[in-house]
Amino acid sequence: MKSFCLRFLGYPARRQHLSGSAQQNSLLPLREKGWGRHEGPGYDTVQPPSPQPSPAKGEGEWPKSERCVHTVAREEKGRKARRYLPLATTLPFIAALLAALLLGGCERQNASVPTASAGEPDLSGVVLRVGAPNKIGNRPYLEAAGELDDLTYRIEWSEFSATPALLEALRGGNIDLGGNGGATAIIFEAGNNDASGLKVVASGRPVDGPQQAGSAALLVRADSPYHSIADLKGARLSVMKGSGTQYLLGQVLDRAGLGFDDIQLLNLSNDAALAALLAGHIDAWGIWDPQLSVLLHARDDLRLLGWVGKREDSYAIQYASAQALADPARRAAIEDFLARLARASVWVAAHPDEWAALSGRLVRVDPVVMRQIGERTRTRYGLTTPQQQALEDAFAAEADYWHAQGTIARRPGIAPLFDHSFNPAMLAATREARERLDNP
Repeated sequence: MKSFCLRFLGYPARRQHLSGSAQQNSLLPLREKGWGRHEGPGYDTVQPPSPQPSPAKGEGEWPKSERCVHTVAREEKGRKARRYLPLATTLPFIAALLAALLLGGCERQNASVPTASAGEPDLSGVVLRVGAPNKIGNRPYLEAAGELDDLTYRIEWSEFSATPALLEALRGGNIDLGGNGGATAIIFEAGNNDASGLKVVASGRPVDGPQQAGSAALLVRADSPYHSIADLKGARLSVMKGSGTQYLLGQVLDRAGLGFDDIQLLNLSNDAALAALLAGHIDAWGIWDPQLSVLLHARDDLRLLGWVGKREDSYAIQYASAQALADPARRAAIEDFLARLARASVWVAAHPDEWAALSGRLVRVDPVVMRQIGERTRTRYGLTTPQQQALEDAFAAEADYWHAQGTIARRPGIAPLFDHSFNPAMLAATREARERLDNP
């Protein structure tokens, strides 16, 4: 009957599926390592570059019991003709029968579909596509804090090498939401594109913790002759273009009396930079967590040259695409997701050992390393009005810097980059999570 309704209204009776190969081809330039299949409720995980599985048998078509009217016609073909009434007599009867079938059939199909409360979008059919610029972006926080246990929508996770690739996926409509990186990539995006269609929808502000170092640093070989940032004049240094580390590097060079003109700057991918550093083709590498902490913990042939950036400048930025924000159901799912992230961030700060153990198993990193990362990257979501202004001022200062460097074609307007409408929900979620800790 559902087939009949759809065909009568001009829609095809079969659902259209993007093949696994076509879907993967559209995402291969953007996605790198996958998380692996997670069997828990509520969400799936993208596993590029492996092909997506073909639809299960019967998927993509209506049940056989709901045959379309054309199937019935084929079955009748060849049967012995019967006596027919005059056309003028039968037309009213046929019209009434079709109307009854259409309305009754469609009502029966809709009767079993759950509906949202009045005024609230139905999220049961929403798949929120969330990206992260590294393995510790958002998911381990939500997972460890139990914030993914009662989702009313599904989440599809994707992992990227850095924030620039994540923003490219957002701009191309391949994901809806993502982040944990800094401001640099979206400033490059807005400064070099007429209409990027991206918004900053949340920011985790740094919270005081045992370790006050930033989350990015410069690595050198253990036998390197360089022992401070000031020694780097003439050195070959790599940092990924458009990453927050590139801006932090510019700031630390300025404080050391150097500039980008005083070094040989390369923009290698992280894998290529590590190989080049170990082979002696570059002298230093700008990198961030979790790769930074993992390498320092696991390798004796690398050492820390120095941290870049100040702890108070290390915001965790969350971005969303204009397409997702324009869809009421996905927008509601984004608000729910950000509120969960706000609660999870409070829980993680209060349970560092439990978080390190759970997240370490999830991302396959030593819990000792995960605890160090957690202490360096403590954040809290939901900003007061002065904190929102401080964040926008930080964006403006960075935009001025890159424009003066000639890296971006124009200085973008800062206020249009933000959508602060989710901030009240995050403030409320943070307050709720802190009250839970105070009154268990």
